[in-house]
Amino acid sequence: MGDKVKGYLFVLMQFVLLGFLITMPSTREAGVFPETLFALGAAIMVAGLVLLVIALISLGKSISVNPVPKANAPLVTTGLYAKMRHPIYSGLLLATLGAAIWGGLIPHLLIWFALVSVLSVKAAYEEMLLSAKHPEYDSYKAKTGRFIPRLRKAPRA
Repeated sequence: MGDKVKGYLFVLMQFVLLGFLITMPSTREAGVFPETLFALGAAIMVAGLVLLVIALISLGKSISVNPVPKANAPLVTTGLYAKMRHPIYSGLLLATLGAAIWGGLIPHLLIWFALVSVLSVKAAYEEMLLSAKHPEYDSYKAKTGRFIPRLRKAPRA
């Protein structure tokens, strides 16, 4: 199986899980969860969407839904990418965590954890391809967190 096909399989899994999460009924109408939980979920969702949009804009011409890097795309290590390697995935995970909390059912959270797993494997695959394409990627990876910024500097090799 080629890299592009494998990449699109990751994308398909990601969108199937997003579809489930979005279309699953909420407990909001049933009055099961307190309104503060719905408000918290909505706030987290908005924060994630803001992060996602900023990350998309920062990536510029290197943007691709497929984790296989574009042929002529430069390695972006500025802006949000100076703090984390996958801020688009981070924004998506934050937004969908908010959606899962807002949905209020355990299945929402189970789907979210499945999405975390898919995006973690997709990110590792993308990083393997980026390492092969960009010699400087390994040093960037050593000092930059995957989904969240590193709180301390990486040890020197």
